[in-house]
Amino acid sequence: MPTDGGATEDRAADTLHGLVELRAGQAPQAVAVRCGDAELTYGELDARADALARHLAARGLAPGGRAAVALGRGTQVYVALLAVLKAGAAYVPLEPSAPDALLRHVLPDAAPDLVVTEESHRVRLADAGPARIVCLDTADLTEEPSDPPGAPTGPTDLACVLYTSGSTGLPTGALVEHRNLLSAYRGRHEVYGLSPADRILQTSSLEFDVFTADWVRALGSGATLVVAPRNLTLDRRR
Repeated sequence: MPTDGGATEDRAADTLHGLVELRAGQAPQAVAVRCGDAELTYGELDARADALARHLAARGLAPGGRAAVALGRGTQVYVALLAVLKAGAAYVPLEPSAPDALLRHVLPDAAPDLVVTEESHRVRLADAGPARIVCLDTADLTEEPSDPPGAPTGPTDLACVLYTSGSTGLPTGALVEHRNLLSAYRGRHEVYGLSPADRILQTSSLEFDVFTADWVRALGSGATLVVAPRNLTLDRRR
């Protein structure tokens, strides 16, 4: 359980990335994300997200903008999500293996400024919408300016746009602010007594609201997010 001082610091963080930055400052060597043999410490996660945020800002992602994040399972997706937030923008999580019809609906509807993905998904995502594509596996992050991108972000700024399943019609985007996700995080943190000693399993796919709830709960608590190599909740072969 956190000390009273730690709880006060938690309440002082009014953005998701601000809370993760707080954890990185407290324990930079602690493991933040693990997927199979790959892992990132809090210090590595925060530093890589800073570098990518500058890269995205240099390519047109401005404060108040949106970036779709379409990446497979692993550690890099969390770098991308935090980078979008650090740039002052909101992320739109999009499963890269989603059906073409869904991609062609969500991308034009969300109207992101950028799509953060990998080269293997470039063609399908470029066909689905006009946004600029940034591929993490080929991007050069070494030549970006050192200054932090964007303008300060506050609790009422948009953090993400989560699309519904569309079971009763076309999927629609729900606009979620930083304060909404932080309120949910703090409730879970208190009820479950989350601490840096915890290991939280991530099984859902990127576009589900549970995915965001899992990573916020884990990284906000200074715990380790353990990513299942497969999406076990929807794998019909199991």
